[in-house]
Amino acid sequence: MVAHNIQGSGKHHVLVLHGWFGDHQVWQPTYP
Repeated sequence: MVAHNIQGSGKHHVLVLHGWFGDHQVWQPTYP
């Protein structure tokens, strides 16, 4: 299984891919 992080529980699902170097922390400013 690929590592993932679920944010929120709304009816719309969005898939956000990690950055070029595989660092998901670049998306932390968008987390609720």
